Amino acid sequence: MKFRKIIATTVAAAALSVGAISLAPAAGAQATDTGTGKEQACQRAHDAWQKIIAANERAVSEYREYRAKQQELLANGHVVAAHRLDAALDRARQAHDRLVARAVAIAQRVKAFCTEQPPALTPVE
Repeated sequence: MKFRKIIATTVAAAALSVGAISLAPAAGAQATDTGTGKEQACQRAHDAWQKIIAANERAVSEYREYRAKQQELLANGHVVAAHRLDAALDRARQAHDRLVARAVAIAQRVKAFCTEQPPALTPVE
C-alpha cells in the first residue's frame, strides 16, 4: 500500500511540473505589440472585406450560370424545368444581399477610425 502511494505521488508531481513548464513563457520571449486596437480592427475589416468580395464573386458567378441555363431551357420550351431554377436563383440573390449587408455592417463599425472604404460589390443582375 505504501509503495502505491509513493508511485502515485511521484507521478502526480511529475505531471504538475511538466504542466508548469509548458505554461511558462520561453526564456527571452516577450509579448510583441502588433499595433493599436484601431489598426488591428482596420486590418480585420480589410480581411473580412476581401473574403466578402470573393464570396460575392462566387454568388454572382453562380447566379449568372443559373440564369443562362434558365434562358436556354426557356428557349428550348422547357418551361417547367426553367421554373425549377427560380429557387436556385433566389438563393444566389439572397447570398449576395447578405454579403452586401455584412459589408455595410463592418463599414459602420469601423467608419470612425478606418480610412478604407467598403468595397463596391458586383450586383447579381
